[in-house]
Amino acid sequence: MKKISSAVYKETGYVALWVAILSVILQAVFLVCRRWTPVILLDNLVTAAFSVLNFFIMGLTVQKAVNKSEQQAASMMKVSQMLRNLMMAVVIVGGVLIHMQSKNGLLELLPNIIALFLPAFFPRFAIMVRYKMLKDESPERETENSYNDTDDEDDEDTDEDDEEDNEESEDIDSSDTDEDVDSSDIDDD
Repeated sequence: MKKISSAVYKETGYVALWVAILSVILQAVFLVCRRWTPVILLDNLVTAAFSVLNFFIMGLTVQKAVNKSEQQAASMMKVSQMLRNLMMAVVIVGGVLIHMQSKNGLLELLPNIIALFLPAFFPRFAIMVRYKMLKDESPERETENSYNDTDDEDDEDTDEDDEEDNEESEDIDSSDTDEDVDSSDIDDD
């Protein structure tokens, strides 16, 4: 078995941190709404743990797919995604089915469905935040691109100026040759 890349650990840790933060916020919302129970906490923790596991497995798959051909990598990623989505569906649907046996109606079941369903999307939120942070950290690239765009406009002006400069230098060159001819004529006398 190959060694797991430090990038996989690092990114999984980042996602796990965000999942934990968002889970605490979710639990706080349930507390404020007076719908919190230990079962809500358990639902949240189970789905959050499987969400982080899902992300970790995706990282491992990407690490393995890098060394494959493009077609093999695409196939490997599709199969992995299908199996990981199936795992998440089993966790969420299984949790809902378990709660359906003990709850009387949809209104009683709704907090449990929310606690089971929302943490599955916490890793996506973490990735979105990470992307936004990385995009904001690189304003130099945007500045360089905007600078290059203005350079293109300046280049058009510069091209016209260059043509004028070339014409002037041709005039100067031709006058130099005339002077050379005159001076050679003088030397011959």
